[in-house]
Amino acid sequence: MSIACLRQFQLFPLLLALFAPVVLTAQTTINVNSSVIQNGVKRFGINLGGQSFYDSRQLVKNLVYTNPHFEGQIYQSTIRCSTGTATSCIDENLYSGFPVSFWQNAGYEMISGASRGRSGTLCSFSGSNYPINGGAYGFCDSGTAPAFGDYMVIKKTMAPNLGWPGGDWQTVVGSGIMTAETVDLPPGTPGRQAARLTAPTGTDAIGVNMFFDTTAGRTFVQLNGSYQISFKAKGVSGTRSLAVKLDRVAAGLTHVNQTLTLTNAWAPYTINFTAAENGSAIGNARLSFSTVGTDTILLDDVSLIQTNTDASNTTVFRDEVVNALQAVHPGVLRFWEDQLGESLDNLLAIPEARQRSAYTPYNGFDGTDVNFQAQGIKFGLHEFLQLSQKVNANPWIVVPATFSTGEAYNLIEYLAGSSATTYGAKRAAAGQTQPWTSVFSKIHLEFGNESWNGGT
Repeated sequence: MSIACLRQFQLFPLLLALFAPVVLTAQTTINVNSSVIQNGVKRFGINLGGQSFYDSRQLVKNLVYTNPHFEGQIYQSTIRCSTGTATSCIDENLYSGFPVSFWQNAGYEMISGASRGRSGTLCSFSGSNYPINGGAYGFCDSGTAPAFGDYMVIKKTMAPNLGWPGGDWQTVVGSGIMTAETVDLPPGTPGRQAARLTAPTGTDAIGVNMFFDTTAGRTFVQLNGSYQISFKAKGVSGTRSLAVKLDRVAAGLTHVNQTLTLTNAWAPYTINFTAAENGSAIGNARLSFSTVGTDTILLDDVSLIQTNTDASNTTVFRDEVVNALQAVHPGVLRFWEDQLGESLDNLLAIPEARQRSAYTPYNGFDGTDVNFQAQGIKFGLHEFLQLSQKVNANPWIVVPATFSTGEAYNLIEYLAGSSATTYGAKRAAAGQTQPWTSVFSKIHLEFGNESWNGGT
Protein backbone atom coordinates (compact mmCIF):
# COMPACT_ATOMS: atom_id res chain seq x y z
CA MET A 1 0.00 0.00 0.00
CA SER A 2 1.27 3.48 -0.75
CA ILE A 3 0.04 7.01 -0.16
CA ALA A 4 0.76 9.25 -3.14
CA CYS A 5 1.25 12.93 -2.25
CA LEU A 6 0.44 15.16 -5.21
CA ARG A 7 0.42 18.89 -5.85
CA GLN A 8 -1.98 20.12 -8.48
CA PHE A 9 -0.78 22.30 -11.34
CA GLN A 10 -2.80 24.04 -14.00
CA LEU A 11 -2.43 22.26 -17.33
CA PHE A 12 -2.70 24.29 -20.51
CA PRO A 13 -3.43 22.17 -23.60
CA LEU A 14 -1.43 22.85 -26.78
CA LEU A 15 -3.73 23.54 -29.68
CA LEU A 16 -2.43 22.58 -33.12
CA ALA A 17 -4.01 23.90 -36.32
CA LEU A 18 -3.52 21.61 -39.30
CA PHE A 19 -3.76 23.29 -42.67
CA ALA A 20 -3.53 20.41 -45.13
CA PRO A 21 -5.69 19.17 -47.98
CA VAL A 22 -8.44 16.85 -46.83
CA VAL A 23 -8.13 13.42 -48.38
CA LEU A 24 -11.39 11.50 -48.56
CA THR A 25 -11.04 7.86 -47.70
CA ALA A 26 -13.37 4.93 -47.40
CA GLN A 27 -15.70 4.90 -44.40
CA THR A 28 -14.31 3.12 -41.34
CA THR A 29 -16.59 0.73 -39.45
CA ILE A 30 -15.88 0.09 -35.76
CA ASN A 31 -17.43 -3.02 -34.25
CA VAL A 32 -17.94 -2.98 -30.49
CA ASN A 33 -18.22 -6.30 -28.70
CA SER A 34 -17.42 -7.92 -25.38
CA SER A 35 -13.97 -9.15 -26.36
CA VAL A 36 -11.16 -7.62 -24.27
CA ILE A 37 -8.22 -6.48 -26.38
CA GLN A 38 -6.16 -4.77 -23.64
CA ASN A 39 -6.28 -5.96 -20.04
CA GLY A 40 -5.30 -3.95 -16.97
CA VAL A 41 -6.22 -0.52 -18.29
CA LYS A 42 -6.58 2.04 -15.51
CA ARG A 43 -10.18 3.13 -15.07
CA PHE A 44 -11.14 6.78 -15.34
CA GLY A 45 -11.47 8.80 -12.15
CA ILE A 46 -14.47 10.90 -11.08
CA ASN A 47 -14.63 14.09 -9.04
CA LEU A 48 -17.42 13.49 -6.53
CA GLY A 49 -17.92 17.20 -5.87
CA GLY A 50 -20.01 18.92 -3.24
CA GLN A 51 -23.68 18.55 -2.52
CA SER A 52 -26.57 20.92 -3.02
CA PHE A 53 -30.30 21.16 -2.34
CA TYR A 54 -31.38 21.74 -5.93
CA ASP A 55 -29.84 19.47 -8.59
CA SER A 56 -28.10 16.14 -9.20
CA ARG A 57 -25.73 16.87 -6.31
CA GLN A 58 -28.33 15.87 -3.73
CA LEU A 59 -26.04 13.08 -2.60
CA VAL A 60 -26.83 12.00 0.96
CA LYS A 61 -29.72 10.07 2.45
CA ASN A 62 -30.76 12.93 4.71
CA LEU A 63 -32.67 15.01 2.18
CA VAL A 64 -32.54 18.13 4.37
CA TYR A 65 -28.75 18.08 4.54
CA THR A 66 -28.12 21.85 4.49
CA ASN A 67 -27.75 22.45 8.25
CA PRO A 68 -30.16 20.03 9.96
CA HIS A 69 -28.23 20.09 13.23
CA PHE A 70 -28.15 23.91 13.45
CA GLU A 71 -24.40 23.98 14.02
CA GLY A 72 -22.14 27.02 13.80
CA GLN A 73 -19.17 27.63 11.55
CA ILE A 74 -15.39 27.58 11.50
CA TYR A 75 -13.40 29.82 9.19
CA GLN A 76 -9.81 29.23 8.09
CA SER A 77 -7.67 30.83 5.42
CA THR A 78 -4.06 31.04 4.23
CA ILE A 79 -2.44 34.48 3.89
CA ARG A 80 0.79 35.37 2.09
CA CYS A 81 2.51 38.37 3.66
CA SER A 82 3.92 41.11 1.44
CA THR A 83 5.58 42.94 4.34
CA GLY A 84 5.58 42.63 8.09
CA THR A 85 6.77 43.98 11.40
CA ALA A 86 7.15 42.46 14.85
CA THR A 87 3.43 43.10 15.37
CA SER A 88 1.86 42.92 11.91
CA CYS A 89 1.51 41.23 8.51
CA ILE A 90 0.20 42.92 5.36
CA ASP A 91 -1.69 40.64 2.98
CA GLU A 92 -0.12 40.36 -0.48
CA ASN A 93 -3.59 40.00 -2.01
CA LEU A 94 -4.81 43.52 -2.83
CA TYR A 95 -8.28 42.20 -3.64
CA SER A 96 -8.96 40.50 -0.32
CA GLY A 97 -12.65 41.01 0.44
CA PHE A 98 -12.74 40.42 4.18
CA PRO A 99 -14.35 43.36 6.02
CA VAL A 100 -12.76 45.41 8.80
CA SER A 101 -12.39 43.48 12.11
CA PHE A 102 -13.44 40.17 10.52
CA TRP A 103 -10.28 38.40 11.71
CA GLN A 104 -10.04 40.15 15.08
CA ASN A 105 -9.51 37.57 17.88
CA ALA A 106 -8.70 34.82 15.36
CA GLY A 107 -5.76 32.51 15.94
CA TYR A 108 -2.73 32.63 13.65
CA GLU A 109 0.28 30.43 12.88
CA MET A 110 3.21 31.32 10.64
CA ILE A 111 3.94 28.19 8.58
CA SER A 112 6.86 29.26 6.37
CA GLY A 113 9.75 31.70 6.07
CA ALA A 114 11.70 33.57 8.69
CA SER A 115 8.74 33.75 11.09
CA ARG A 116 7.81 30.08 10.80
CA GLY A 117 6.57 28.58 14.07
CA ARG A 118 5.29 31.83 15.49
CA SER A 119 1.66 31.65 16.64
CA GLY A 120 -0.83 33.57 18.71
CA THR A 121 -3.94 35.73 18.41
CA LEU A 122 -4.84 38.60 16.09
CA CYS A 123 -5.85 41.74 17.97
CA SER A 124 -6.88 43.72 14.90
CA PHE A 125 -7.67 43.47 11.20
CA SER A 126 -8.24 46.22 8.65
CA GLY A 127 -9.65 45.39 5.24
CA SER A 128 -7.87 45.76 1.92
CA ASN A 129 -6.94 49.27 0.89
CA TYR A 130 -6.81 48.68 -2.86
CA PRO A 131 -4.65 49.53 -4.77
CA ILE A 132 -2.21 50.46 -1.98
CA ASN A 133 -2.12 47.31 0.13
CA GLY A 134 -4.05 44.24 1.18
CA GLY A 135 -5.60 43.67 4.57
CA ALA A 136 -3.48 44.42 7.65
CA TYR A 137 -3.29 41.80 10.41
CA GLY A 138 -2.22 43.03 13.85
CA PHE A 139 -0.68 40.49 16.26
CA CYS A 140 -1.45 40.64 19.97
CA ASP A 141 2.16 39.65 20.66
CA SER A 142 5.55 40.80 19.35
CA GLY A 143 8.00 38.48 17.63
CA THR A 144 9.97 37.72 14.48
CA ALA A 145 8.71 39.98 11.68
CA PRO A 146 7.14 38.16 8.70
CA ALA A 147 9.13 38.67 5.51
CA PHE A 148 7.89 38.89 1.94
CA GLY A 149 6.41 35.51 0.99
CA ASP A 150 5.91 34.17 4.51
CA TYR A 151 2.66 32.22 4.78
CA MET A 152 0.26 32.50 7.68
CA VAL A 153 -2.76 30.30 8.53
CA ILE A 154 -5.56 32.10 10.38
CA LYS A 155 -8.48 30.36 12.09
CA LYS A 156 -11.63 31.44 13.89
CA THR A 157 -14.93 30.07 15.13
CA MET A 158 -17.86 32.19 14.05
CA ALA A 159 -20.26 33.59 16.62
CA PRO A 160 -23.47 31.52 16.85
CA ASN A 161 -25.57 32.40 13.84
CA LEU A 162 -28.51 30.73 12.15
CA GLY A 163 -30.58 31.42 9.08
CA TRP A 164 -29.97 31.65 5.36
CA PRO A 165 -27.40 31.48 4.02
CA GLY A 166 -26.37 29.62 7.16
CA GLY A 167 -28.42 26.65 6.06
CA ASP A 168 -32.07 27.34 6.90
CA TRP A 169 -34.72 29.70 5.58
CA GLN A 170 -37.13 31.39 7.97
CA THR A 171 -40.76 32.42 7.89
CA VAL A 172 -41.23 35.35 10.27
CA VAL A 173 -44.57 36.75 11.45
CA GLY A 174 -44.55 39.79 13.73
CA SER A 175 -41.86 39.50 16.40
CA GLY A 176 -41.15 35.80 15.86
CA ILE A 177 -37.43 35.02 15.88
CA MET A 178 -35.04 32.09 15.54
CA THR A 179 -31.78 32.24 17.47
CA ALA A 180 -28.94 29.89 18.31
CA GLU A 181 -29.19 28.00 21.61
CA THR A 182 -25.79 27.01 23.03
CA VAL A 183 -26.67 26.10 26.64
CA ASP A 184 -29.86 24.04 26.76
CA LEU A 185 -28.96 21.16 24.43
CA PRO A 186 -30.28 17.59 24.06
CA PRO A 187 -28.71 15.21 26.62
CA GLY A 188 -25.67 13.45 25.20
CA THR A 189 -25.61 15.46 22.00
CA PRO A 190 -22.21 15.81 20.30
CA GLY A 191 -23.33 19.13 18.82
CA ARG A 192 -22.66 22.62 20.07
CA GLN A 193 -25.92 24.43 19.41
CA ALA A 194 -29.61 24.01 18.63
CA ALA A 195 -32.29 26.33 17.28
CA ARG A 196 -34.55 28.37 19.58
CA LEU A 197 -37.90 29.36 18.05
CA THR A 198 -39.63 32.18 19.93
CA ALA A 199 -43.11 33.61 19.32
CA PRO A 200 -43.70 36.21 22.11
CA THR A 201 -47.47 36.49 21.52
CA GLY A 202 -50.23 34.55 19.83
CA THR A 203 -50.06 36.83 16.79
CA ASP A 204 -46.35 36.17 16.30
CA ALA A 205 -44.85 33.12 14.64
CA ILE A 206 -41.52 31.75 13.49
CA GLY A 207 -40.90 28.88 11.14
CA VAL A 208 -37.74 27.20 9.87
CA ASN A 209 -37.90 25.81 6.34
CA MET A 210 -35.61 23.18 4.86
CA PHE A 211 -35.88 22.96 1.07
CA PHE A 212 -34.67 20.36 -1.41
CA ASP A 213 -35.20 19.51 -5.09
CA THR A 214 -35.66 23.19 -5.88
CA THR A 215 -34.58 23.42 -9.54
CA ALA A 216 -37.43 25.12 -11.42
CA GLY A 217 -39.20 22.88 -13.91
CA ARG A 218 -37.04 19.86 -13.06
CA THR A 219 -36.96 17.12 -10.46
CA PHE A 220 -34.02 15.09 -9.17
CA VAL A 221 -35.58 13.58 -6.03
CA GLN A 222 -38.96 11.90 -6.13
CA LEU A 223 -40.50 10.79 -2.83
CA ASN A 224 -41.63 7.25 -3.58
CA GLY A 225 -41.63 4.71 -0.76
CA SER A 226 -41.50 4.74 3.04
CA TYR A 227 -39.97 7.73 4.84
CA GLN A 228 -39.26 9.00 8.32
CA ILE A 229 -38.95 12.52 9.69
CA SER A 230 -37.01 12.57 12.94
CA PHE A 231 -35.91 15.39 15.24
CA LYS A 232 -35.31 16.35 18.86
CA ALA A 233 -37.40 19.08 20.45
CA LYS A 234 -38.35 20.69 23.74
CA GLY A 235 -41.27 22.94 24.66
CA VAL A 236 -39.73 25.60 26.89
CA SER A 237 -42.89 27.64 27.48
CA GLY A 238 -46.26 28.59 26.05
CA THR A 239 -48.54 26.13 24.29
CA ARG A 240 -45.55 23.91 23.46
CA SER A 241 -47.09 23.21 20.05
CA LEU A 242 -44.95 22.53 16.99
CA ALA A 243 -46.39 22.32 13.48
CA VAL A 244 -44.54 19.94 11.14
CA LYS A 245 -45.25 20.01 7.42
CA LEU A 246 -43.70 18.38 4.36
CA ASP A 247 -45.02 19.48 0.99
CA ARG A 248 -44.25 20.20 -2.65
CA VAL A 249 -44.93 23.90 -2.66
CA ALA A 250 -45.43 24.51 -6.39
CA ALA A 251 -47.16 21.18 -7.00
CA GLY A 252 -49.65 21.72 -4.17
CA LEU A 253 -48.86 18.26 -2.78
CA THR A 254 -48.76 17.67 1.00
CA HIS A 255 -47.20 14.53 2.49
CA VAL A 256 -47.20 15.44 6.20
CA ASN A 257 -49.17 18.07 8.11
CA GLN A 258 -49.20 17.52 11.87
CA THR A 259 -49.15 19.58 15.05
CA LEU A 260 -47.35 17.95 17.96
CA THR A 261 -47.59 18.82 21.64
CA LEU A 262 -44.08 18.78 23.06
CA THR A 263 -42.99 17.97 26.61
CA ASN A 264 -41.02 20.39 28.77
CA ALA A 265 -37.90 18.22 28.40
CA TRP A 266 -35.82 17.27 25.39
CA ALA A 267 -37.26 14.24 23.61
CA PRO A 268 -36.88 12.50 20.23
CA TYR A 269 -39.83 12.57 17.82
CA THR A 270 -40.51 10.58 14.64
CA ILE A 271 -43.14 10.84 11.92
CA ASN A 272 -43.44 7.94 9.48
CA PHE A 273 -45.24 8.27 6.16
CA THR A 274 -45.40 6.87 2.65
CA ALA A 275 -45.29 8.76 -0.61
CA ALA A 276 -45.94 7.82 -4.23
CA GLU A 277 -44.53 10.60 -6.40
CA ASN A 278 -44.18 9.35 -9.96
CA GLY A 279 -42.18 12.08 -11.71
CA SER A 280 -45.01 14.53 -12.18
CA ALA A 281 -44.45 16.19 -8.79
CA ILE A 282 -42.14 19.04 -9.77
CA GLY A 283 -41.15 22.02 -7.68
CA ASN A 284 -39.73 22.90 -4.28
CA ALA A 285 -39.96 20.21 -1.63
CA ARG A 286 -40.09 21.76 1.84
CA LEU A 287 -39.89 20.42 5.37
CA SER A 288 -41.00 23.11 7.84
CA PHE A 289 -41.24 23.47 11.62
CA SER A 290 -43.34 26.33 13.00
CA THR A 291 -44.68 27.71 16.25
CA VAL A 292 -48.47 27.68 16.59
CA GLY A 293 -49.25 30.11 19.41
CA THR A 294 -47.31 31.89 22.14
CA ASP A 295 -44.32 29.61 22.31
CA THR A 296 -40.64 29.09 22.94
CA ILE A 297 -39.42 25.85 21.38
CA LEU A 298 -35.99 24.24 21.01
CA LEU A 299 -35.24 22.13 17.92
CA ASP A 300 -32.25 20.01 16.92
CA ASP A 301 -30.96 17.11 14.78
CA VAL A 302 -33.53 17.03 11.98
CA SER A 303 -33.53 14.30 9.34
CA LEU A 304 -35.74 13.16 6.48
CA ILE A 305 -34.71 9.77 5.12
CA GLN A 306 -36.20 6.96 3.08
CA THR A 307 -36.49 3.78 5.16
CA ASN A 308 -37.14 1.13 2.49
CA THR A 309 -33.73 1.38 0.86
CA ASP A 310 -31.01 -1.13 -0.03
CA ALA A 311 -29.89 -2.71 3.25
CA SER A 312 -26.44 -3.37 1.81
CA ASN A 313 -25.84 0.36 1.36
CA THR A 314 -24.56 1.31 4.80
CA THR A 315 -23.03 4.59 3.59
CA VAL A 316 -24.63 7.98 4.17
CA PHE A 317 -25.10 8.36 0.41
CA ARG A 318 -28.37 7.74 -1.42
CA ASP A 319 -28.88 4.45 -3.23
CA GLU A 320 -29.13 6.33 -6.52
CA VAL A 321 -25.66 7.81 -5.99
CA VAL A 322 -24.08 4.48 -5.05
CA ASN A 323 -25.77 2.64 -7.93
CA ALA A 324 -24.67 5.24 -10.47
CA LEU A 325 -21.06 5.11 -9.29
CA GLN A 326 -21.03 1.32 -9.29
CA ALA A 327 -22.35 1.32 -12.85
CA VAL A 328 -19.64 3.74 -14.02
CA HIS A 329 -16.99 1.91 -11.92
CA PRO A 330 -14.43 4.71 -11.53
CA GLY A 331 -10.84 3.82 -10.72
CA VAL A 332 -10.44 6.90 -8.51
CA LEU A 333 -12.98 8.93 -6.56
CA ARG A 334 -11.91 12.49 -5.70
CA PHE A 335 -12.99 14.13 -2.46
CA TRP A 336 -13.53 17.76 -3.38
CA GLU A 337 -16.42 19.71 -1.89
CA ASP A 338 -14.79 23.07 -1.23
CA GLN A 339 -13.34 21.92 2.11
CA LEU A 340 -10.29 24.20 2.21
CA GLY A 341 -11.45 25.86 5.42
CA GLU A 342 -11.90 22.57 7.26
CA SER A 343 -10.01 21.28 10.27
CA LEU A 344 -9.20 17.58 10.46
CA ASP A 345 -11.34 17.13 13.56
CA ASN A 346 -14.32 18.72 11.82
CA LEU A 347 -13.84 16.51 8.74
CA LEU A 348 -13.88 13.46 11.02
CA ALA A 349 -16.78 14.58 13.21
CA ILE A 350 -20.10 12.77 12.94
CA PRO A 351 -22.76 14.77 11.04
CA GLU A 352 -24.56 15.81 14.25
CA ALA A 353 -21.39 17.50 15.48
CA ARG A 354 -19.98 18.82 12.22
CA GLN A 355 -19.75 22.57 11.82
CA ARG A 356 -20.04 24.46 8.56
CA SER A 357 -16.74 25.71 7.17
CA ALA A 358 -15.45 28.41 4.83
CA TYR A 359 -12.15 29.96 3.79
CA THR A 360 -12.71 32.87 1.38
CA PRO A 361 -15.22 35.71 0.91
CA TYR A 362 -15.47 34.86 -2.80
CA ASN A 363 -16.86 31.34 -2.62
CA GLY A 364 -20.05 29.90 -1.23
CA PHE A 365 -21.88 33.13 -0.40
CA ASP A 366 -24.66 35.11 -1.98
CA GLY A 367 -22.71 38.38 -1.93
CA THR A 368 -24.96 40.09 0.62
CA ASP A 369 -24.23 38.21 3.84
CA VAL A 370 -21.91 40.34 5.97
CA ASN A 371 -21.29 37.40 8.32
CA PHE A 372 -19.97 35.18 5.51
CA GLN A 373 -22.12 32.21 6.47
CA ALA A 374 -21.52 29.02 4.49
CA GLN A 375 -24.65 27.38 3.15
CA GLY A 376 -24.39 23.95 4.70
CA ILE A 377 -22.35 21.19 6.27
CA LYS A 378 -20.19 18.93 4.13
CA PHE A 379 -20.06 15.14 4.11
CA GLY A 380 -17.05 13.99 6.08
CA LEU A 381 -13.81 12.24 5.25
CA HIS A 382 -14.80 8.98 6.91
CA GLU A 383 -18.06 8.91 4.95
CA PHE A 384 -16.20 9.59 1.71
CA LEU A 385 -13.81 6.72 2.35
CA GLN A 386 -16.73 4.39 3.07
CA LEU A 387 -18.24 5.37 -0.28
CA SER A 388 -14.92 4.77 -2.06
CA GLN A 389 -14.76 1.32 -0.51
CA LYS A 390 -18.36 0.58 -1.47
CA VAL A 391 -17.81 1.44 -5.15
CA ASN A 392 -14.31 -0.12 -5.28
CA ALA A 393 -12.45 3.09 -6.16
CA ASN A 394 -9.18 4.39 -4.78
CA PRO A 395 -9.75 7.65 -2.86
CA TRP A 396 -8.21 10.97 -3.88
CA ILE A 397 -8.34 13.39 -0.96
CA VAL A 398 -7.97 17.15 -1.37
CA VAL A 399 -6.18 18.12 1.83
CA PRO A 400 -6.95 21.67 3.05
CA ALA A 401 -3.94 23.96 2.68
CA THR A 402 -4.88 25.35 6.11
CA PHE A 403 -3.86 22.11 7.84
CA SER A 404 -1.17 22.54 10.45
CA THR A 405 1.83 20.22 10.60
CA GLY A 406 0.13 18.43 13.47
CA GLU A 407 -3.06 17.94 11.47
CA ALA A 408 -1.08 16.56 8.53
CA TYR A 409 0.59 14.06 10.88
CA ASN A 410 -2.77 13.12 12.42
CA LEU A 411 -4.28 12.59 8.96
CA ILE A 412 -1.61 10.03 8.13
CA GLU A 413 -2.17 8.40 11.51
CA TYR A 414 -5.91 8.22 10.81
CA LEU A 415 -5.32 6.66 7.37
CA ALA A 416 -2.44 4.32 8.21
CA GLY A 417 -2.01 4.10 11.99
CA SER A 418 -3.09 1.25 14.22
CA SER A 419 -6.18 1.57 16.37
CA ALA A 420 -3.84 2.04 19.35
CA THR A 421 -2.85 5.50 18.07
CA THR A 422 -4.93 8.60 18.86
CA TYR A 423 -6.37 9.10 15.37
CA GLY A 424 -6.36 5.40 14.56
CA ALA A 425 -8.65 5.07 17.58
CA LYS A 426 -10.94 7.75 16.10
CA ARG A 427 -11.10 5.70 12.92
CA ALA A 428 -11.86 2.52 14.84
CA ALA A 429 -14.58 4.28 16.86
CA ALA A 430 -16.23 5.24 13.57
CA GLY A 431 -16.34 1.58 12.54
CA GLN A 432 -13.10 1.04 10.59
CA THR A 433 -10.74 -0.93 12.84
CA GLN A 434 -8.07 -1.73 10.26
CA PRO A 435 -6.14 1.15 8.65
CA TRP A 436 -7.60 2.51 5.45
CA THR A 437 -4.26 1.67 3.84
CA SER A 438 -5.25 -1.98 4.16
CA VAL A 439 -8.47 -1.32 2.24
CA PHE A 440 -7.16 0.60 -0.77
CA SER A 441 -4.20 -0.12 -3.03
CA LYS A 442 -3.41 3.59 -3.15
CA ILE A 443 -4.63 6.74 -1.40
CA HIS A 444 -3.92 10.01 -3.24
CA LEU A 445 -3.32 13.15 -1.17
CA GLU A 446 -3.59 16.45 -3.06
CA PHE A 447 -2.47 19.56 -1.19
CA GLY A 448 -5.10 22.21 -1.77
CA ASN A 449 -7.14 22.89 -4.87
CA GLU A 450 -5.83 25.42 -7.42
CA SER A 451 -3.34 26.62 -4.81
CA TRP A 452 -1.87 29.03 -7.35
CA ASN A 453 -5.03 31.13 -7.04
CA GLY A 454 -4.69 34.10 -4.65
CA GLY A 455 -8.33 33.76 -3.60
CA THR A 456 -7.74 30.41 -1.91
